[in-house]
Amino acid sequence: MYRFLRATLSLLTLVAIPMTATAAPTLSIAVEASATARQHLPLSVDLTPFASQLPKLESASVTVSDNNGTTMPAQIVKQFQLDSKPDGNDTPRFTLFFWVTELPANTPLKLTASFGPAKASDDAFKVVESAGQFSEIQRGGKPFLRFMNAGYDPSTKDSLFQTYKVYHHLFADDGKQLLTNGPAGKFPHHRGIFFGFNRVSYNGKSADVWHCTKGAHQRFTSFLNQSGGPLLGQQVAKIDWVGQDGKPFAQEVRELLAFSTSKGTLIEFRSTVRTKESKVRLDGDPQHAGFHFRANSEVEAHPKTTYFVRPSGKGKMGEELNWIPASKQGPKNLPWNAMSYEVGSKRYTTVYLDRPNNPKEARISERAYGRFGNYFEYDLTPDNPLQVAYRLWIQPGEVTVDDCQALSADFVSPPKVTATLNSPK
Repeated sequence: MYRFLRATLSLLTLVAIPMTATAAPTLSIAVEASATARQHLPLSVDLTPFASQLPKLESASVTVSDNNGTTMPAQIVKQFQLDSKPDGNDTPRFTLFFWVTELPANTPLKLTASFGPAKASDDAFKVVESAGQFSEIQRGGKPFLRFMNAGYDPSTKDSLFQTYKVYHHLFADDGKQLLTNGPAGKFPHHRGIFFGFNRVSYNGKSADVWHCTKGAHQRFTSFLNQSGGPLLGQQVAKIDWVGQDGKPFAQEVRELLAFSTSKGTLIEFRSTVRTKESKVRLDGDPQHAGFHFRANSEVEAHPKTTYFVRPSGKGKMGEELNWIPASKQGPKNLPWNAMSYEVGSKRYTTVYLDRPNNPKEARISERAYGRFGNYFEYDLTPDNPLQVAYRLWIQPGEVTVDDCQALSADFVSPPKVTATLNSPK
């Protein structure tokens, strides 16, 4: 009995000893000073080099704060380092995104990122699915960015019309007003936020994955990832580009990141297209190829209230400038372009941001009924995938040339960000 009591007391003593949890490492983040002031700036850090020493990033939370203890919106996002070969794996990597509201000129910024377990879900951005119809990112419980990914259905003329391409809708702040167009209006083959080409040729075949005629179409196959959080919503989708024979000739991974601020909405668009064919020629014309934004078809009723802001200045109401295939003349390789239009009796402006390492020449398309973008020619091969990145900034009201140049600089040449791992003390 004495031995039993002694053993029990020893066990209780062991249980009562407080256990000290190992603190998670932190990251010191340095944002380089910029010669000009920056505002509403999304920045990021690749966490891959530190992944083995940080908490499981798939489910970790993060807090980013400055030296005064002031926190800023931040989120860990699972992205993909896309392999160049068509049979390669889409390798996941983790990126820390954070949002700097203001960075004064010539002022570096020092931050600390602290990691912890997943927190109770009170995120501003959430993913909500309507099976077989769409998958959307909601902001504050309201529709924000909606991926129209219903399965391709050629069984009737109407179902084919509804499902022959995938695209994204964007909503205004109220979650009710659609800013983009679907299968409606005078030109329903232009839909929302979209990427494709109307003149594709390969192996003696041709395909149009813009108008999606003669059986050619774009078909959603699966999600690599969907996520919400306190800073942004993300969708990464696999999409087949299908020819007239019903067989895919290319495979796309399309990623959209959606941020929202008090000033406006930022959409980051990234795409990688790969093929197993010996060569796929991607071509088209300015109106029906490349990456485009199509505003709500309501704009068609009053195109004279639409105008464009270009690096050369603000255009006239209803004026369009386009690259002309016959003469090979017209605007091209613009770092940015902006379209200001009216929807729901309210003016909005979308700024379209290109970057130098996207394929060139980039031939410009403008339509006062509410669409703009650019396209390029490209030879897609197994060893030469197509990779592009664009950014859209959408805000109520108008923008100036200076506003657009600042947005372009933020996209093309953001302040340099470096990170150092701090071991727990």
